[in-house]
Order: sequence, then structure tokens, then C-alpha cells
Amino acid sequence: MLSDLDFVISVEQDQANLPFITPWERTQHEGAVRFPDFRHFIVETGPQYEPAGFVILQGCRNPHRSVELKRLVLLPEDQGHGLGRACVRLLAQMAFVISVHTASGST
Repeated sequence: MLSDLDFVISVEQDQANLPFITPWERTQHEGAVRFPDFRHFIVETGPQYEPAGFVILQGCRNPHRSVELKRLVLLPEDQGHGLGRACVRLLAQMAFVISVHTASGST
């Protein structure tokens, strides 16, 4: 995922996204990618799986089975088409699986 950080940072720093988030420094993303409690995902769309944004989950190894959606950021041209909503639905399913695995000690 470190190879995707240029894309992640460019999406965060897009002028259309800046009013809604506080961008992280590259070192913050690098630390999060390496830390097992975090999961970074690139959101892809279309038949060619073009990058459209990214997601960060935190708490993936939380013993209390609590997973946090830390960040969901899409490129401006991919906003307003239901992609974010679809991501949240998939993330809810993933969070359930993560919490079940954490509870059973399967991580």
C-alpha cells in the first residue's frame, strides 16, 4: 500500500476535499499502513478498476470489537454517484467480519 500513498495524498489535498478533512502528512499515512490496527483500502471503480478514492479503518485489532471508519475520501469526479454509500455498506460488512475474527482470536 505504500506505493499508493501518492494517490491517497493527492485525493486528500484536492481543493474540493480540503474543506471537509484535515489532510495527514505522508509520515502519518506511512505509520498507519504499517500499524496492524489500521487498514487502508483504495476505492476502485469502472471496468478498468480506476482509483476513485480511499478508506481508512481503525480498530481492526481492537479487543472490544469496535471498528472506526477513520476516513472515506473520493475524487471529486466520483462523488455524487452513490460510490461513497456503496463503500459504507461494504465497510459495515467488513467491520462485522473483522469484529467476529477479533472476538474469536483469528486475526
